Amino acid sequence: MKLRTITQLAAVAAAYVVLTYVFGFIAYGDVQFRIAELLILLCFFRKDYAIPLIIGCAIANIPSPLGIVDVAFGTAGTVFAALGVIFVSRHQKWFGRPWIALAAASLFPVFMNGLWVGWELHLFLDLPFLASALSVAFGELVVVTFVGVPLFSLLANNRNFMHLIDPGSTNAINGDGE
Repeated sequence: MKLRTITQLAAVAAAYVVLTYVFGFIAYGDVQFRIAELLILLCFFRKDYAIPLIIGCAIANIPSPLGIVDVAFGTAGTVFAALGVIFVSRHQKWFGRPWIALAAASLFPVFMNGLWVGWELHLFLDLPFLASALSVAFGELVVVTFVGVPLFSLLANNRNFMHLIDPGSTNAINGDGE
């Protein structure tokens, strides 16, 4: 693995941790808007971004009100979400247009974290499962789908950005890069 790749992956893990800590007041609990979660869409462009996102999530969950439980459970949710994003990315042709595939991929973090973290909150904080799952899913929907998809759709048409996140990439998401 090249030094550039290692540096990129480390920067993504660090960005996840920093974004979660800076916005910690809305990143934990049964109603959460974890801004760092929009980074999960990086897996759509390059699957190896899953590794630093999983590590970043584990580190970011250490100061969570649930502590080590959230390190294990929350991180598992990120694993499932990343696998879903990667799956959709590999099958973009099913969706016709890459931006539609990106939007579809964004739903994996919504559902996976909604169900998984909702279950975690139910088990360990005795919160109602359905309410917890829906509130976590809503936060993910806002951050990943409503903010992340338009943001990454826009950025993916910038050659400099695409070269930064994937030096081998020549494709813009909408096919009309700058």
